[in-house]
Amino acid sequence: MKITEVTLSTGILFFLTIYTVSGLKIYRMHRLCNKNISMTSDGIFAARLIFSSSRRHDCSVIVAGRYTAPYIRFHFEKMDIGNNTINDACSYPKLRIKDGMSTGAPIVNGLPAEICGKTKPAGVYRTSTRFLRIEYDAVHTHQENVSLSIIFNSFYTGSCKNGEYKCGNGYCIADELVCKGHNPCGDQSDCQLSVGAIVGIVLGVCGGLGIFISCIVAYFKVIRSRKNLSRPPLNATTDVVISTVTSANTNLRHFDDQCCDDDLPQSQFGIGLYSGPPPYSEHFKDPCNIASHAQFVTALEYEDNPPPYTVSYVAATNNIWFDFNQSQFISGLGFEDHPPPYS
Repeated sequence: MKITEVTLSTGILFFLTIYTVSGLKIYRMHRLCNKNISMTSDGIFAARLIFSSSRRHDCSVIVAGRYTAPYIRFHFEKMDIGNNTINDACSYPKLRIKDGMSTGAPIVNGLPAEICGKTKPAGVYRTSTRFLRIEYDAVHTHQENVSLSIIFNSFYTGSCKNGEYKCGNGYCIADELVCKGHNPCGDQSDCQLSVGAIVGIVLGVCGGLGIFISCIVAYFKVIRSRKNLSRPPLNATTDVVISTVTSANTNLRHFDDQCCDDDLPQSQFGIGLYSGPPPYSEHFKDPCNIASHAQFVTALEYEDNPPPYTVSYVAATNNIWFDFNQSQFISGLGFEDHPPPYS
């Protein structure tokens, strides 16, 4: 059986399950001492064998493979069995793993005769028979706690049947063991991605990235549109300012045409001076009278003589009237306290 092409959703799930160890049935060796585990009777294709004990007792377990898949493949997950070695040989406690069901069966190919310490044997191992015998020897041990975890599954070689998967090394295993994260083939070939799976994953990643970028661009466009709608157009603001300034200048020119004399004599300070105050009978009722342009002058009452220069002199510069009630300007004009009589 070969892995067929997958869709986007199954491709992503397929990719994730490579790194996920599925639940396996667990057998606790310290509770099964001197007993057998039958994979056929228990209806399993793979399992985890755990040994954890502080007892100073020997223990052995025999695993019998399936009749239709008689060989057993296994590897060590973790191991902590004593620290003592003598001349590179294990003292107690120690472990022996044999290829067969009898005590005299040979050691599994590739493993040392005795296993101990905290460093687990690397690699994947297999039996040449239908039985795997695991012996724990605790004689004379002072080890308080030991631990061991082994994952095993059954397989056979030859032509695989329906419902089975052909590994890269020629092993036939049950379909349900494929891509569960515990390497049932022994060479990681149970989860090699086909061309279709790789294409599906690449397309899924590219499509997801494209959708993400499109959402970001659309978001910023909406934000920019809202900002543009919340402020008036630049031309409208400019037109209002220009219209206001033009209207003000027009009113000012109209005022100049009505009220201001272009032929006023200029003093040495550039200040236009009248030859004399207006008749008092008018009492500044003329709308073009100087007093009407000085906002700070509220009302004046005069007697026979005009007021002092410090009040009377008002200057016009650039069509805007100012009160030069300043000593430095008045002193420069060379006048006395009052203007001469009108006579």
